[in-house]
Order: sequence, then C-alpha cells, then structure tokens
Amino acid sequence: MNRTIILAVFVILSTISSFAAKKKGYFIRNTGDTCQVTFRIPVGLFAKAPTYEQLQWNVTYFDDHKQPHTLKPGDAKEYCFEAKSGEVRMFSIKNILHAFNQGSEPAEFIFLHLVEDGKQRVFNYYDYSGYINDNNNSPDPVLRTAPGSIEIVILQKENGELVIMNTDRSL
Repeated sequence: MNRTIILAVFVILSTISSFAAKKKGYFIRNTGDTCQVTFRIPVGLFAKAPTYEQLQWNVTYFDDHKQPHTLKPGDAKEYCFEAKSGEVRMFSIKNILHAFNQGSEPAEFIFLHLVEDGKQRVFNYYDYSGYINDNNNSPDPVLRTAPGSIEIVILQKENGELVIMNTDRSL
C-alpha cells in the first residue's frame, strides 16, 4: 500500500505543470532587431532552475503593454535571460536531432542552450522522454520505470556544421 501511495504522489508531482518566473531579457529577431522583453520562464517545482526541455520549443514573453506572446525557434535567432546560474542563451538551430515536442512532427528549428561560446560553439539538447539507468529486472515498479533525463551535446564547427557529440550522457 505504501508503494502505491508513494507512486501516486510521484506521478502527481511529475504531472503538475511547472512553475514560472518572470525574467528580463532580450531576443534577436531573424531580421537582426533586438527586443527587450520580460520572459515567463518555466522552472522546476523544487529546484527553481529553468526547465530547458520546455524552453527548447517556445518561450512566452510580454511586450511593453504586458500582452503575452509566444516566441518559437523559427521567429528568432536567439533569446537570452538571466538566471541564478548566470546568463542563459538559447539559439535557434537547425533540428539535426529530428526532435519533436509532445507528439507533433519534428520542427525545422529548435532552441538549444549555449553552454560554451567561441570559434566552435557547444550546445545542449535536453530530453526528458527517455528512460535512463532503468532496471528491468527490479521487483520495484518505480525503479523499472523511473524517468531519466538525457543531455545531448551538439558541437557547431567554425563553418556552421552541426555535429552530435553524444546521445547517452545522463544528467
């Protein structure tokens, strides 16, 4: 009975939509114009860190009249905001992973988190749909089906070419 209650609480907490924080930042349109805005950044329930899995597909921002708008990867080259961990920069990059969001078709572009800037850039793609380090032999159903987070590292060479560096790195 206790396992059922623990599993139910885990499922409920997992399905609660994430909380959000308002953060000042900017985005750069495809035309090169920079827009100063306030973003609604989804954050985790406990960690209060940005939920990158969601930020890869779109982000909500508010204009000068406090009207909400959705920014998608095809709409901008980049967006940026300040988090506790420092500046977060998300770039619109060709979707070489053929990733898709919640049952939709793979998008042409996706926002990727810039983790290292320079002549060669390093980006992270975050996927929460996979199951990492699961133990199919375990008698505990939670251990058999515990969700894992995958971090895929993508290198952008000087010539713009994108290369997937790994697909199995656990967070």
